[in-house]
This record gives sequence, structure tokens and C-alpha cells, in this order.
Amino acid sequence: MVASILSREIECVRTNSCNQTLSSTVRVPGELYETLRHIRLSLESKHQSAAPSVQDMISVALKRFINDWENPNEQSQLLGELLEHRRVARSNMGKRRIDGS
Repeated sequence: MVASILSREIECVRTNSCNQTLSSTVRVPGELYETLRHIRLSLESKHQSAAPSVQDMISVALKRFINDWENPNEQSQLLGELLEHRRVARSNMGKRRIDGS
């Protein structure tokens, strides 16, 4: 069931053939989120109410990710980055943060 929902969502994003939005909670490192907020604020001052939201930026990034994944020349580099990110995340599991959070 989950795989079919995810597969359908990816197909919708890839082909832009549906208007359905599925919600998901994703943890994002604080520095990445703050950078996105900073970009949003800078765009808001230039474009006011037409400025893209953080959700818009994430949607565009996901579409680019899917396009890169479907391109054999980009997929191997992307896979390397994903595996490295996972390796670092796993090595940090269970470690206490110095700042106490």
C-alpha cells in the first residue's frame, strides 16, 4: 500500500499529471531550514505575495531530484551522495549533541 501511494505520488510529480497532495513529515537539519527561510524572506521582499513558499522550494527540489534520479548520468553521483549522507547520519545515531538538544 505504501509503495503504491509513493509510486503514484512520484508519477504525479514527474508528469505533473495530478493535483493530489500527500502530506509527509520530513526532518530537516536546522541550518537547511533556516537557509530556506532566508531565501523565502529575500524573495518576499522582491515579489511580495507572489514569492514562493518554503513548500514551493521543496517541491521544485523534489522534482529536480526525481529528474536527476531518472538520468543515468546523474543517478550514480546522486546515489553516492545519498549513501554518504546515510553513512554520516548512521554514524551520528545515538551520539549526544554537545549543545544539549
